[in-house]
Amino acid sequence: MKRLFLALAGCLIAMAASAQTLKEGTVFVNPSLTNLGFNSFSVKVSGETTSASRIGLQARGGYALMDDLAIMAGLGYQSASAEGSAVSFFNIAAGARKYFMPGLYGGANLVYGTLNSKNKSTSYYDDDDYYGGSSSSTNGNTLGIEVNAGYSYFLSKHFAVEPSVSYMYGLSTKVSGQKIGLSVFSVNIGFIYKLDNVISFKK
Repeated sequence: MKRLFLALAGCLIAMAASAQTLKEGTVFVNPSLTNLGFNSFSVKVSGETTSASRIGLQARGGYALMDDLAIMAGLGYQSASAEGSAVSFFNIAAGARKYFMPGLYGGANLVYGTLNSKNKSTSYYDDDDYYGGSSSSTNGNTLGIEVNAGYSYFLSKHFAVEPSVSYMYGLSTKVSGQKIGLSVFSVNIGFIYKLDNVISFKK
């Protein structure tokens, strides 16, 4: 047990030693793949909740106003499918990120997105007559708040692998004029690249 404890302590010390925080004036980019291995996309319409599989990409950037505190902005695209329906979601986001200890951060973003849903009905036979399936498309928009947490593990001075989790709650979501409930939980894997060796606004 003592050896196991010492081994775990050594791992934690090594992780802390390899972690870095953002310095004032740092500019960085932060692309990531969302929902790698876990999916949870929940839509609530007229009291009924539907879950869907989802995958997407997002690209964000940031600027450190001071040590360990950065403002963030970015774009994202996600697609989901469930029960014969496909939904695409394009969003823009703006917010902030705060490092609480080396490598470990939390953040919040305001997210605005547009949705497009394509529904396809199934085809069937009735008395040997074939009825082909039909499709329809609807559009909508959403405004939500996203909270996230993650860890920036720096492999070099400027490059880090960044696993994280995030949850978005739809404050106002409408599809074809109908209000719906929307919540999105994501498990993300991405990376961060600091551009302070290229550009810096620090005085």
